[in-house]
Amino acid sequence: MNLKNLGYFFSAIVLSACATSYKPAVQKKIENERVFNVSFDKAWAKMVDFVSSNGMNIKTIDKASGLMTFERAYDHEFNDNNLDCGSRSSPNSAPITNSKDEKKSGKSSDLNEAGGLITLNFFVEKMNNKETKVKINLSGRISLHGGLINGMEHTGIKDFPCFSNGHFEEQVFAAIQQNN
Repeated sequence: MNLKNLGYFFSAIVLSACATSYKPAVQKKIENERVFNVSFDKAWAKMVDFVSSNGMNIKTIDKASGLMTFERAYDHEFNDNNLDCGSRSSPNSAPITNSKDEKKSGKSSDLNEAGGLITLNFFVEKMNNKETKVKINLSGRISLHGGLINGMEHTGIKDFPCFSNGHFEEQVFAAIQQNN
């Protein structure tokens, strides 16, 4: 190996040692469906109250079909609490799994968030006069640019899926169950 190639080799090692890398999220099994001992109308009203009091913008609401859908822009607080969007890590530092970790680490990475989208779908089904089934699908995507993604240098914007960690669903289920 000549001196010029050796210089390129060491430069690549130094640059990759400074870059932030990204590990995509892995979808885990969560409880997103539950049957409640409440009427359809009561479950529906509690879900509408819950989403309204949590700042969600309704995209579709159709009580006859039992469908509610929402979309919201990427939101650090909501994502950090309810979604797994993968993790970022800098060399010689702990993994950065969310925006709070990045702020705590005091490091500004070269792998940056460029936005994203959160999608929520609620399905409410009347089982009988006293039982209602509720199913929640929560997902999202995070847009990242720069840094190392799957070990490869990346300069453009790339979208990655985010998966629910089950926390949001538990909050909704607790709101439906409350005062029954």
